[in-house]
Amino acid sequence: MTLLDQYRSGDCQNVWRQIVDEGRTADDEEAVVVARETVIRARDNLQIIYDRLCALGYEFAEPDMAFVTTTPDKAADEISAIEAHYGPLPGLARLWYSHVSSVNFAQAPTQCRDATHELRNLGWFPLAIYHPLKRCHEEGRRKHAEYVEWYQGMLSSKIDGFDAIEYLEQSCRTPDESARFLPLGSYASNNENKGFMLPCDLMDAEFFNDGEVTYFNEELRHVIMSGCFPNLSCRLHRERGPEFMKFGHPDPESLHVYLKSGLQEL
Repeated sequence: MTLLDQYRSGDCQNVWRQIVDEGRTADDEEAVVVARETVIRARDNLQIIYDRLCALGYEFAEPDMAFVTTTPDKAADEISAIEAHYGPLPGLARLWYSHVSSVNFAQAPTQCRDATHELRNLGWFPLAIYHPLKRCHEEGRRKHAEYVEWYQGMLSSKIDGFDAIEYLEQSCRTPDESARFLPLGSYASNNENKGFMLPCDLMDAEFFNDGEVTYFNEELRHVIMSGCFPNLSCRLHRERGPEFMKFGHPDPESLHVYLKSGLQEL
């Protein structure tokens, strides 16, 4: 049985675990067809969730960026420009941006904070955010400049009993590493940017680490298969959440099922 056959049989997680564990490269033919299948399923699932959110009257923070698809031909120049600057993207990310230009399911602040609206706080901590590559690059350059300024400030700091050089060497990226990091738009629970350290010739790579390494395929599965609001599930199972997490919908469990039902496995 090929990896694609195994994937289509429903053993999706084990297939991706094998691809990652074996270090399959971005040009590995068997891994490429699985990655393409994953991206197409993810895109189609996102279309379903986007349409459902629109039907509910959900207001997106950036409507023009909420969900934008593309084709390999249209995306080729933008991908080439990024890879000319950073080096190769992981194969899964390259295929992702060949089919999906932008996803931003963040909620418009006015609706998110409206105490009378039944969808209030649904998007208070959005995870389904993958900015267009041009915007990722611009954000990466801005954050790199901020990081270099902070790094240099740390080197010149004079604090009794604190070895700044040892701290930076053991705990922080070098300025060169910072320049090679491409953020995609969202943040991990430790407030670090999610994104890739480039160049990378593997099919998939570490996307973030908030105490445990998470790969891009795992991120897509976790976010999309939850209906794009995994934090809604967490709030449903908390007996007494903080005020800012309180949800306005009269039946949040049904809403959660509605958003995630009938999706293709990733």
